[in-house]
Amino acid sequence: MPTHSILLAESGATKCTWLVRPCNNRPARSSAPDPDCSQALLRDSDAPALPRQLPAEAPQSPAKPLRTATAETCPPQPFEEFRTRGINAMQQSEERIRELLLTLPPHIATANEVWFYGAGCGERFPATTRMLHRLLGERFPGARIGIESDLTAAARALFGEEEGIACILGTGSNSCHCLRGKVMANTPPLGYILGDEGSGAFLGRDLLNALYKGRIGLQEELEEWLGMGYEQIIRRVYREADANRFLASLTPFIARHLDHEAVYDMVLDSFALFARRNLGNYPRNLTVGFVGGVAAHFKAPLRRAMQAEGWHTGPILEAPARTLMEYHLQNRS
Repeated sequence: MPTHSILLAESGATKCTWLVRPCNNRPARSSAPDPDCSQALLRDSDAPALPRQLPAEAPQSPAKPLRTATAETCPPQPFEEFRTRGINAMQQSEERIRELLLTLPPHIATANEVWFYGAGCGERFPATTRMLHRLLGERFPGARIGIESDLTAAARALFGEEEGIACILGTGSNSCHCLRGKVMANTPPLGYILGDEGSGAFLGRDLLNALYKGRIGLQEELEEWLGMGYEQIIRRVYREADANRFLASLTPFIARHLDHEAVYDMVLDSFALFARRNLGNYPRNLTVGFVGGVAAHFKAPLRRAMQAEGWHTGPILEAPARTLMEYHLQNRS
């Protein structure tokens, strides 16, 4: 029986996917949310890729381990998979990250290798990377730990060791020229206020602008769908935390009304703007790949916009975690 296990974490803005390659032949486990955790944990089958509304942040209380399905209900799989809320060392306290790590089941603490991919870490963020390395070391003592950016995750999942242009279109957006699993060049995305073209937050912002300035006649439909009026929406954007996540949570409404000409044109323009403002410094002969929920759920207008801007679109993945695990299994040192 194999004795070496690998744990891989791929964190987005709202959730973190944890994959384990088990070190024995016990049946794979699947996560099930504990109702006492206030949705601190998300199960793959229960969490829509594009949430209708942003879930409330879990309270700052001692986290509980995931409950797991029995062998009878969960046949053996190549990997075990778990979900926690997203981890961002730039935005969350050490205490909060510790709580999230404690929600993982105890048996995976013996992993020999831990690879973490997420925003706010990697070579460009040495301080937060050191902090996250220490916290992961506490949770997984004795493991070899590697920490890379979410952009590196996209590059390796989309192109492996090959050359290409890897892009993220999720709550935010990002892009890079990659080669041999490394980021060679990056156009700064600048966040949802100054940039993030093509992202869920950008689309949500454009939708609200178009609705309340009379360019798209779906104002009543959106307010009914959200259960909010104009005043509440403005307060949610300007006076409460995580405005980018709230704006991105409007993407299911956009997807539902994609047959509306003005909505479709808005989405198309957003993707075209992403290409013009972010990809111009990369080699034109390379294939462009995408990861993220927005890319996966708006494939048709995305491919059309990229073609119109003169780019060849390659793979589009909603989530890179499983492909990343395959990358590490194939490139183990």
